[in-house]
Amino acid sequence: MTHYFNGIDRNNPEAVKMTAANLNGNLDTAELRLIGCFVPPSRRNGAIAFWTVPVLDEANQGHAVVVTARRFPDASGSIIAGENWKVIETMAKIGFFDPDGHRVVIGLPMADLKAMRQGGFDCQGFVPYKEIIRYDSQNQQYRFNGCELNIVDLVGINELLDAWEPDGAEEIEEVLEAQRARDEWVNWPAAPTLAYG
Repeated sequence: MTHYFNGIDRNNPEAVKMTAANLNGNLDTAELRLIGCFVPPSRRNGAIAFWTVPVLDEANQGHAVVVTARRFPDASGSIIAGENWKVIETMAKIGFFDPDGHRVVIGLPMADLKAMRQGGFDCQGFVPYKEIIRYDSQNQQYRFNGCELNIVDLVGINELLDAWEPDGAEEIEEVLEAQRARDEWVNWPAAPTLAYG
């Protein structure tokens, strides 16, 4: 497993070598998925995207590499929003079988996923994500998903979100904030702006 705590962008020499990972296409797909599901700009930073890059097919033991990228804030003066997706991790998988592994999966906080679901969206292809900073054996920082994803595999993301309710004042406020931001973004502009009185 290789971690890049601050991420490497698509033009980094290490990233350029990852030709099989289709970085440009998948990083653009990640941003387009957020836009298409009406995730407001204020809630996009910190999202993750990951996908599986087969090295050998299943008949040859199914080796693969999972590439994980994170959306960092856009640089000041950026012309195009979402250009700041960076690779934060590559991890080998051995003996895997994942027929949908090539698909770009998006990780967002539960509050944002709940707001999406309440807005009527099918959240297939999304998973809960809670960023936790950990340290490896060399005392280097890396980003870790603090959400348990096995339950998503067991019951499905839509069923999980339909059943999940925020616990405690902090979680309730987070869901309300996600809903407010989403409603403002979906309904913008709320009314036509008159050019003249």
